[in-house]
Amino acid sequence: MTDTGTSDPRRNVVVEVDLAALRAALEREAHRVRGLARTARTLSAPVPGLEWDTGKLLTHLVMVYRAFAIAVRGEDFEAALEEAKQSALLRLTGRLDKVIGQINDVMAELVVFENADEAADALEQEATALCTALAAETDPHRRVSTPWYGEGATRTVATAAALALNETLLHGIDLARAVGAAETVPHDAAALAAPLVMSEMLPELLDLDAAEGFKGHFGVALRGSQRFVVSVAEGRAWSSRWEEQRRDCVMSMRPGTALLLGMRRIPLWRAMATGGVVSYGRMPWKAMQFPKLFVSA
Repeated sequence: MTDTGTSDPRRNVVVEVDLAALRAALEREAHRVRGLARTARTLSAPVPGLEWDTGKLLTHLVMVYRAFAIAVRGEDFEAALEEAKQSALLRLTGRLDKVIGQINDVMAELVVFENADEAADALEQEATALCTALAAETDPHRRVSTPWYGEGATRTVATAAALALNETLLHGIDLARAVGAAETVPHDAAALAAPLVMSEMLPELLDLDAAEGFKGHFGVALRGSQRFVVSVAEGRAWSSRWEEQRRDCVMSMRPGTALLLGMRRIPLWRAMATGGVVSYGRMPWKAMQFPKLFVSA
């Protein structure tokens, strides 16, 4: 599994990193999503496919930006949130996807907006704060504390930026569905987020039950972006550089499709039927197992 230690964080990154490009994409996509938020007629409208209403979705995104900004600035995450609520967060345990789900529920109660304009203003404020923190960063490989992923968890600054961008893209789709707008995942933004998000997060989201007895090496080729390998064997998962690991199966994916697939927004069969995912190699059938091996955060 990808090491999360601090001895030499650069050796853990299996894809190329462009922090300035990530920050620019985040700024651009946050502005687009903020515009969608202002079109919401009511914050109580349901979000198709999610248990949240529109207000809770926007609260979640605001808290995502705030949490990552706190992390990048090196501030105390516990002190930044209301003490009682944060104590509850720290007591949560279990599989990573379950913990994150519980944290989302707690965070959704921290801020309540009166109307769409107020929510959009909060999105602008928190996204700007995060982008400002990223602009001041000189080392994209520096590890920062991200306790909402578990006690002692860290991410590189670049991965934090990619995760924030990923959240913006995915919840931009959710928000578009809620307000009746066109659904879009811009290729350039997805091509920046997907390599880091997938190579860094998938090893931590392995479903141990589904992976029992499974062994395979998946080449992930993100079209117009980067390539890497995700391996699963003996109840663990890890990422490798493309040239370091032989592949059983190569999955050629559109970056936007890869992000939607990873967050269960579309099923694999539909992604394959529309050309968003194409598998080939020595054992192309193993691609059908890929999404089943990982839980969604």
